[in-house]
Amino acid sequence: MTSKSKSTEDRARWFMSFGFAASPFQPLTPEALDELMEEVSNNLTAEEMQDMPWGSENLTTIEFLYWYASRKAAGKTIDVKTCEISVWHCHWHDVYGLLDRLNLIPDNYSDCIGKEVFVRAPGSNGWVAIDDLPSTIAKKLKVRMDREREAYRKANPSPQHDPRVAAETLRILEAAGVKVS
Repeated sequence: MTSKSKSTEDRARWFMSFGFAASPFQPLTPEALDELMEEVSNNLTAEEMQDMPWGSENLTTIEFLYWYASRKAAGKTIDVKTCEISVWHCHWHDVYGLLDRLNLIPDNYSDCIGKEVFVRAPGSNGWVAIDDLPSTIAKKLKVRMDREREAYRKANPSPQHDPRVAAETLRILEAAGVKVS
């Protein structure tokens, strides 16, 4: 066995350890892994890393895999009191875009889009999906998000929830002769 085939087998085992073999998505072949190892790094700056997974096309696939594998560890460093929170739409089964990048998303999965909550903090090297946070941090994050949502609603009442607006709307409709039941 040559050293190249040994390293290819090691990389294939590394890939399998992330659960690709148990998913409906096909794992990469050792030959495909060899091709990935030939890519050249673009070395992102620390500032660019904070935007990850946006900008991931500037990383080699192997660098992206290492970044992807670091999300659970990065989740443990999140301080719920000070972290930045964002919500955006993504593939619910591929929130970081790894499977899409590797062209491993089956056609019947391509339109499975949903909202995902992401957080980041200085030193987290990019966004972390809420599913990659430890459960205690995720629960605290949910409490913070609920508290901030409620504070926003109080400061910016929606017409359908503000009784003053509802009463004024009823008065206008009745003056216009519209029956409201």
